[in-house]
Amino acid sequence: MATNAWTQVAGQLNSQIVIRDLVVFNVDIYGCTQSSGRLFRWNGSNAWVEVAGNLNTQNAITSLVVFNGRLYGGTSTGGRLFRWNDTNAWVEVAAELNSQTQIASLAVYNGSLCAGTWPDGKLFRWNGVGAWVEVAPQLIGGTLAITDLIVFDDGSGDALYGSTWNAGRLQQWNDVNAWVSVAPLFSGQSSHFSLAVYRGSIYGGTSPGGQLFQWNGVNAWTTIAAQLNGQTNIRSLVVHKNKLYGGTSAGGRLFEFHIPPGQIIGPMVV
Repeated sequence: MATNAWTQVAGQLNSQIVIRDLVVFNVDIYGCTQSSGRLFRWNGSNAWVEVAGNLNTQNAITSLVVFNGRLYGGTSTGGRLFRWNDTNAWVEVAAELNSQTQIASLAVYNGSLCAGTWPDGKLFRWNGVGAWVEVAPQLIGGTLAITDLIVFDDGSGDALYGSTWNAGRLQQWNDVNAWVSVAPLFSGQSSHFSLAVYRGSIYGGTSPGGQLFQWNGVNAWTTIAAQLNGQTNIRSLVVHKNKLYGGTSAGGRLFEFHIPPGQIIGPMVV
C-alpha cells in the first residue's frame, strides 16, 4: 500500500474546503463545493476556476451528473435538482421530496436520472419534468445517506451501486425497490463518500481516513492507497483521460492518483 500514490493538481479556491463531487463535462473536470454551493472547473494543470457562484441560497451543491448533454446539480439544504445554463448560473428543475433535504448523489441509470438522499438514505428518480419520484425506501440498518451512485457492469449487465454514510458499505440496487449489501465496513472507515469505475473495477474514497479502496467484485474491499496528504476525506472521485482524480476535504483540493510501482489493480478499460 503506497503512501505517495496521489499528486495534488489543484489547491483550495475561494475558501471552499470541501469538493463534494466531481464530473467530466465537455472534456473538463468540474467540481462542486459544500460551504457556499459553487461550481468550479479545473484548468487542466494546477488550479480551480470558479464558473458559477452560490446556487439560489442553497448552501451546498452536493452532487453532479451529466444527463442528455446537460450538467445537473443536487443540493442541500433544500434537496433540489438544478440544471446549469452552461454559462454562469443554475435553473431549478425539481423541488424537495419527502423531507429529504440533501441530494447526496446523482447517476444516470437505464435512461433515467437517479438520486441518493439524506437524511433517510432513499433512492429517487427524476420524472424528467419537474419533480422527484421515490423508488426505494431507506436502506436496511438505518443508513443516513447514499453518498454516491455509480453504474457498473460486472459481466452480467449494468447495475446501480451506492455507497453509504455511517455504515461504510457498498450496496447494489435490485432494480425493483430495495438494496443488497455487497461489501461491509472495512478497516474502520465508517463512510464511503465516493465511487468511480476505474480500470474495470469499482473504487471507493473513504472517511475518516482518506483512503482509496478497490472492490473485489464479490463481497469485500481492499486498500489501494493510504491517507491522501493529510486529507481526512476523499469526498469525490472521477476518471478523466484514463486517470483517476479525487476531490477532498478539509482542504478542497484535487489530486491525481498514480498506480504504485509493482502494484496490479486491474486492466485498463478505454
